[in-house]
Amino acid sequence: MTKSNQTDNHEALDRKRHLFDEVNRLKVYHPGLEKAQERIKRCHLFSSKNAEPMCLSIVGMTGVGKSTVKETYAAKYPRSSQGAVEHVPILYATVPEGPTPKTLVETLLRALGDGAYDKGSTVTKTSRLVMSLAACGVELILLDEFHHFADRNQPKLMYRVADWLKVLIAETHIPVVLFGLESCLDVFKHNEQLARRFSARFALNPFDWDDDQSRKDFRGFLKTVAKKLPFRRVPLFHERELAFRLYVASGGCLGYLMRIIRGAALGAIEDGRDAVDEADVERAYVEEVWDAELQPANPFSKEFDVVKAEKDREHQKARERFIRKATAPSPDRASARAALRGRRAA
Repeated sequence: MTKSNQTDNHEALDRKRHLFDEVNRLKVYHPGLEKAQERIKRCHLFSSKNAEPMCLSIVGMTGVGKSTVKETYAAKYPRSSQGAVEHVPILYATVPEGPTPKTLVETLLRALGDGAYDKGSTVTKTSRLVMSLAACGVELILLDEFHHFADRNQPKLMYRVADWLKVLIAETHIPVVLFGLESCLDVFKHNEQLARRFSARFALNPFDWDDDQSRKDFRGFLKTVAKKLPFRRVPLFHERELAFRLYVASGGCLGYLMRIIRGAALGAIEDGRDAVDEADVERAYVEEVWDAELQPANPFSKEFDVVKAEKDREHQKARERFIRKATAPSPDRASARAALRGRRAA
């Protein structure tokens, strides 16, 4: 291969990567995501430092858009440096597996950029965190994976961690928004004071094909996605038959839906085509999402009868299967929790 050909190949690969990056950065909102953003904005902008802050929990199964909500909101308030001090209007952190007050305070210190986040006692680190939150001008804390708090086998530890968070909110007057699976609500049953602070809750749910407005939102979302994809031609995702197939393929879950669409786009990009077709969509579904045990029928196959499937309520069955899949405990997670409990006992 000549040097010229190698250069051409590198340039072609760079163009493909750039195009796929554009697809990956694609952000499309529907009314549920917009409402969640508005609820966060209310907590952020209308909490007073002289009164109890407005806190919120946003719950929903995996793949309904929680990550999109928090990442998009945090991006509106980027970090900035002011001399030697970094200004952090939004502090975003992920709750570690099997959290304790020690690991949680270390997580927040590390998210703030504290190089000595693991030095000192829990009390010392908490005091340092309170001072750092003020010094960095933190206005809002977003905590992801809050369901890690919920360990029914460790109710006392669950209470201690929740109580630590309650005290932190009381001392700093900074509003906190929690994100997690619905199981995180179990934490509030063990700590009434924390439950009172987080009495405001917002649920993000999959689209519901049987609900007229939700179905309209689903098809509207698909239409917007198709318009924003950087291709000369894409399938009419929002037309009723294809929209139904996509609904059955994703259970109405945003995460699975976008995985299929991004996979279809990648197939076209890899082939050097400027158009996406339905064959790309089916291939992406088979490669990225399809689980023969979870979803016996391929909704994009020619044998799939849309009229019969809707009559047989395949869409509702698919939604329920995806919900069960998303809320079932992961064997790896269960093993990790067992290991953590064993280490604590030791």
